[in-house]
Amino acid sequence: MRNKGFTLIEILVVIAFIVIVSAIVFPKFVGYTEAAKEQVCNSNCKTIEGVYNEYLEIEKLEHSEAIFNQYIIDNGYDICPEQGVLTYEFNEVHCSIHNPIIEDEKEDDESVPFL
Repeated sequence: MRNKGFTLIEILVVIAFIVIVSAIVFPKFVGYTEAAKEQVCNSNCKTIEGVYNEYLEIEKLEHSEAIFNQYIIDNGYDICPEQGVLTYEFNEVHCSIHNPIIEDEKEDDESVPFL
């Protein structure tokens, strides 16, 4: 009479195989989700940038940090999936986590030499 079950060795081999495959796949999955969050944030920033520029034009307002922050609060925008802080610099919306402003890009009047 032959028992038709699995042996302990067979079960351990299958479990080891599943662990190895999941160890390979899991980091790639995390990388894809991080890239997706960044793409969502960048897309949302571009959208809010266009809408905010239209708002300034329609209301005939000049940009200020206070106006931008109040606009974000009033409209309930939740742009960044990781709760990054939004800023509006050089006619672009930037997220503090996904696309921060690089210091070299900032216009600095002090860097212009005197003639």
